[in-house]
Amino acid sequence: MFTNFTFKELLVFVGVCSLSAIMVLPLLAAQQANGKDIACANQLKRIALAQAMYTSDNRGWLAPAYVKGGNTWYNMIYRYINTGSTTVGNKQFQDTFRCPAENLPVFSGKDRFRYSHYGQNTHLTGGTNSKQNWSRIAKLVPEPAKAIHNADLNYTYTFSVKNKNLTAWRHGENIRKRPANTAVGWKTTGNEKANFSMLDGHVVLRSLSEFPDAITGDYQGRQHHGFDRSSDGCQNFIY
Repeated sequence: MFTNFTFKELLVFVGVCSLSAIMVLPLLAAQQANGKDIACANQLKRIALAQAMYTSDNRGWLAPAYVKGGNTWYNMIYRYINTGSTTVGNKQFQDTFRCPAENLPVFSGKDRFRYSHYGQNTHLTGGTNSKQNWSRIAKLVPEPAKAIHNADLNYTYTFSVKNKNLTAWRHGENIRKRPANTAVGWKTTGNEKANFSMLDGHVVLRSLSEFPDAITGDYQGRQHHGFDRSSDGCQNFIY
């Protein structure tokens, strides 16, 4: 037989529910953030595999970050991930280069990323324009497991992620949304993290403080990043 709650019992019940919510909600938020970290890493693994397939089909050359005439690395590797158009309006194309942890859209929208949520290390892959025309032979990189290939991209107007400032430290605990001013980008205190795919294909989630050269943060050099920018397979590129 059921009896009515007294006012005191009702207050106790509400208090227990409130306390439970306070304890559970941070756990749910952390789980959601962890899910985005994993989804982002999986996106980069797909990109890394496509990069390897491109290299295999192109006599060992890495896909340059860009080539004269407007073609970019993501256009060159897209066919190894999905079939279909590489136009901006193609949702499948947009989703391929979208990070779940980034709140700004890619390719379309007012405040948006012009190219991709991920960038390419131009110290490693080079490119072609009026000032330079080179890329790199992958097998000549001494330590591919240390060479950053692609990573979370910070700034909305570039496809290069060659140093710490161009990297989006958008993963980890206590991450807030990107500021409305897109030029500001993601800031880091050293504990926030970013996903990196290495030239050998593996993906790591790493904070700035975990880099041995955290002060300079330039992603090249044999000691910390496994290759020298001006040698180690760096050659004129014919596209």
